[in-house]
Formats: sequence, structure tokens, C-alpha cells
Amino acid sequence: MSSRDSRKRKKRIEVYFSDEEFQTLEKKMEETSYDNREEFIRNLITSTTLHVIDISPINKIRYLVSTISNNINQIAKKCNETDSVYATDLMALNYEHQQLRTQLEKMNDALQETFTVKYRGIFNE
Repeated sequence: MSSRDSRKRKKRIEVYFSDEEFQTLEKKMEETSYDNREEFIRNLITSTTLHVIDISPINKIRYLVSTISNNINQIAKKCNETDSVYATDLMALNYEHQQLRTQLEKMNDALQETFTVKYRGIFNE
């Protein structure tokens, strides 16, 4: 039986880094007690928790900002043409502003929840 057959790890991958990425890897490794790059990378993969952030609320916010901007332009145009503003226009603008604030608060809460998670692994040693 050859030494390759008795290996615990039989899958091999090759990864190419830019100079900047490689320097970052080396710097992070120096910040730990690891002196073996393979072990360091294995530990990164096995002990680091990935957090996926749902950014779909940002699309809603972009839509609301666009809607509010359009309404402000329409109100300004009416105001310039007639020297008056309709109360319904201002109410609609206020409603859209409240929707935007609600979406921003939801996004802020979600981001705070994500980033207050205690990370385990090599970055807390």
C-alpha cells in the first residue's frame, strides 16, 4: 500500500491568489498560532460560520426612494405651475416616507442581528 492510499485526506485542490490576496492570507496566518498554511486554511473552512445576508430589502428601499423622488419632482412642478400644493400629494409623500423608514429600520435590525453574532474559531483566539 503506497503512502497516498493511506492518507486521511485524499482530495486535492489548487487555488491561485493575487499578490494582495496572498499577502492577506499570510497576514491572517501570522495573527494566529498556525505555522502550517494547510492547517490554517482547513481551520478557516471547518470552524468559520458563514452568514448570508438577505439584501432584498435594499431593492425595496431603492424603489421607495425612487418613488419619493419622482413625487417630489411632480409636486415641485405643480407648485411652480400653480403656486400651490395639494394636501393629497403631501399625504402621499408622507406615506411613502414612512414606508421607507420602516424598510430602513427592518434592514438595520437585520444587520445588527447578523453582526452581533459571536464568532468562534481562529479570529477570536
